[in-house]
Amino acid sequence: MKPRRPSWPADQYLPRAWGNYVEQDSQDFASLYLDNGSSYWDVKNNVVGGYTPHWAFVQNGAPAAHDNDVQNNYAGSDAGRSHNSTVPDNQSTPPGNNTVGLTTWPTAALNIISNAGLEPAYVGLLNGQAQTNLAYNKTAFVSTTYSTSFPGANANDENAGTLWASSSSDANAYWETDLGAAHTLSSVQILFRQDAYDYPTERQNFRVWVSASQDMSLGKTIACTVGGTPLPYQCSYSCVLPAGSWRYVAVVKTDGKPLVLGEVRVFGH
Repeated sequence: MKPRRPSWPADQYLPRAWGNYVEQDSQDFASLYLDNGSSYWDVKNNVVGGYTPHWAFVQNGAPAAHDNDVQNNYAGSDAGRSHNSTVPDNQSTPPGNNTVGLTTWPTAALNIISNAGLEPAYVGLLNGQAQTNLAYNKTAFVSTTYSTSFPGANANDENAGTLWASSSSDANAYWETDLGAAHTLSSVQILFRQDAYDYPTERQNFRVWVSASQDMSLGKTIACTVGGTPLPYQCSYSCVLPAGSWRYVAVVKTDGKPLVLGEVRVFGH
């Protein structure tokens, strides 16, 4: 028998994901994700911008997600297609009432974006400490480049689908960015390649350095070290930075192997 949506008193009692703005997500699956067994969710009036493997993903692994309503959402051109459960009770057949592949936001999407985030009464909780990605589109310095298709700028263009890759013979591979001025930094997030090529050596034996000088031989601080156990495939890695004011951030390989990065984000203010 086909399951029925519960007859609760009103729609507001249904589990909802409404009115969210997701930008440059790092999830392996999707920005709007309904896991195994998710049921009776209304996922509506959301905006997904920037690179993500799927803008929406409804699981069909046992137990499959069922009786969900994914409608009236907006996704940018960098977001991958939706993945939909084969269970017919999910009302999310692409594109349905969803608008995807957008290069500019329509008025309805802009309204969602402007209304997303903390309610006005709670904005003060940030106490002026809102974090931004200070590395976005800043100058990048690299040891080598595998080819012109993989320049250093690909690692801080806010698109994890593009890659910087060192040459295959580079025994001292590194990627470095100049933030333009010294900042109080909190963390560095590294996204490794998100494509179908799994090379574990790219995700092991590296360090994150911070410095006040581009020439890190003149003085650097090793913020984080990853050893010989590879990080998970298509993962993101976060490094909490030491107290101080830093202008330059680098990811440095320590085992003589090539380095490939999808995105490096440096958060601070």
